[in-house]
Amino acid sequence: MREGGASVLLPIQRSEARYFTMDLYLRFGTRSKDLEAAKSIICELLDIAMELRDSSYWGGDYYLARAGQSFAKSIKLHSNTDLHDQKPIFPEYAEFGALLHCDCVSDERILKERLDASSFEFIGRTEV
Repeated sequence: MREGGASVLLPIQRSEARYFTMDLYLRFGTRSKDLEAAKSIICELLDIAMELRDSSYWGGDYYLARAGQSFAKSIKLHSNTDLHDQKPIFPEYAEFGALLHCDCVSDERILKERLDASSFEFIGRTEV
């Protein structure tokens, strides 16, 4: 601080520079409420294995694939119906029975191309 309360901006040294990248999140939905059938489609099209998990936040049973695929860090498939009140977990996607979340996507093109041949529809893209 200078006299009189004025701030002094110091130049950033190269070693202090930080590089930030945006993370990409994609969402797909299927109108089917058959989570097991949806999981089979996803595993076949994306050539991944998904692990069964349970969470009331995600509508009970859900499937998760982590690491190991070159196009996203994690992929989550869940019902869009709340276990307690039977309302959509994500009301903005009420017409979809199951949702697929692809987190930290590194290859958007491959996901869209592979899922385009299925009952899954591309419904959202977020960069954070």
